[in-house]
Amino acid sequence: MHSRNRFPERGEVAPHKRLARRGKTSAPRNRRAGGHLAFQIGRMADDKAKRGGADRALIALTEKYEVAYWSKKFKVTPAKLKYAVKKVGHSAKKVEAYIKLQKHRAADKSRIALGEAYEVRYWSKKFKITPAKLKAAVAAAGHSSRKVEAYLAAQKAAKKKKAKKVPKKVAKRKKAA
Repeated sequence: MHSRNRFPERGEVAPHKRLARRGKTSAPRNRRAGGHLAFQIGRMADDKAKRGGADRALIALTEKYEVAYWSKKFKVTPAKLKYAVKKVGHSAKKVEAYIKLQKHRAADKSRIALGEAYEVRYWSKKFKITPAKLKAAVAAAGHSSRKVEAYLAAQKAAKKKKAKKVPKKVAKRKKAA
């Protein structure tokens, strides 16, 4: 008969079984690939007893110094950091990726993508110009909506100056005739 104990001659019991006999709660609840026992311990974002990389990779919202550190590192307000942690979890990598994505989306809103038909329609309507004029303005000023807006305003001002000069010339021609 094959005994389940590792050391049957000494009468020893596996460590996790010893804990279970004593009524401890850290008995294994699942197995990882490879046959190693994994203890399910409630991971805290900041366990003062742990100083390793696993603790550094987590954001603890309950600690003011950590909120200040991570807010400064990611260049966001503490409120935005807390929102990001609630959205994606306490992992610093996941929070960083989420914040980068949000910043990218915010920056992308002010850019004009001529490759997308809905963008061309939107910006043409917003600037009250034809799609062809929008494409020409983007080619001249760049893809930034602010630069395109400034370019179109300058063009409009130049057009008004020309419009004011033209009627005077027409009036002079009428007087000469």
